[in-house]
Amino acid sequence: MLKCPFTEENRQLLKEGNIIWKKDDLEAGVIETKSVLGEDITVSGPFLTSYLGRRIIWGTFYAENYTFEHLMRIMVNTNCINVVPSDRVIPYLKLGRLNFFKETTSYQASYKNILTELEEISNKSGLGYRVEFNPFDKQLLFQVYQGLDRTEGQKVNSPCIFSQEFENVMEQDYTKSLTDYRNVALIGGQGEGMNRKLVDIGLYSGLERYEMFVDARDIQDKVQNESGEEKNLTEEEVKNLLIERGKQKLAECKKIESFNSVINLNSNLEYKKDFDLGDIVTMSSQRLRVILSTRITEIEEVYTRNETNINIVFGNDVPSFKDKIRVIQYRW
Repeated sequence: MLKCPFTEENRQLLKEGNIIWKKDDLEAGVIETKSVLGEDITVSGPFLTSYLGRRIIWGTFYAENYTFEHLMRIMVNTNCINVVPSDRVIPYLKLGRLNFFKETTSYQASYKNILTELEEISNKSGLGYRVEFNPFDKQLLFQVYQGLDRTEGQKVNSPCIFSQEFENVMEQDYTKSLTDYRNVALIGGQGEGMNRKLVDIGLYSGLERYEMFVDARDIQDKVQNESGEEKNLTEEEVKNLLIERGKQKLAECKKIESFNSVINLNSNLEYKKDFDLGDIVTMSSQRLRVILSTRITEIEEVYTRNETNINIVFGNDVPSFKDKIRVIQYRW
């Protein structure tokens, strides 16, 4: 969010759809909301990654034993970059460097929102993604990356510990919840009644068992591979796809444990140098008797006339009502 004086120059520059970029930053934001209150103009919006939310999977997308990185790159490439008709191309978007992350999966989806699917794949794989902004070459680079492990005790990277006791946190709210937690899934594929294909995953029992049903009837047994050739999937291949869909949905239903914090930018930790979005850090509260090693999942940058604030969500935050509606919408 950016708040600045209302002038004719600012009125002309700060228009919906325009890009805001900080010099030497990898990412930029796009203005989606603009308001004028008194003598101030305020604009806000998401990072350029939000452009991907303007596209869907056009038809059925199938990937067998792909790395998560390759899966995300191919999904973006075939729906946003090298795509027919050309109306669907996102201008200036290209694939960034390949990092060769090794973990693999199988995947099939039809007509889903690209950004929503990337979020779900990210939750399952632990990999992050972003659209990097290069104003000099007029390029938007889709990049898959892995956040750094900066937790207390590891020896590879400089540790990052947030705590009010260290005076690098100004405000701190802690939440722990099992409201949306699920650990066992029954996944239903194609078919009706007794003929429906069903697979279950999860080995919990008693009161430790939290069940959910995943409707995966959109998973087809006849698909096109990456080269465009039609293929009939075996029962085992369909079963693996159902299992992967179940894992993907369970990844959305984790136990909630999070800190929402306002960071002191004049402390021992520097944003973008000592920590960044996607990094795994340590949160500590002596008052709550809680030590949490968790990923930075959200960062909000707020710029006003006199100050800069960084608001961070550590861990899996409680989904808002809007988030729940969106998840339900994309399950149908």
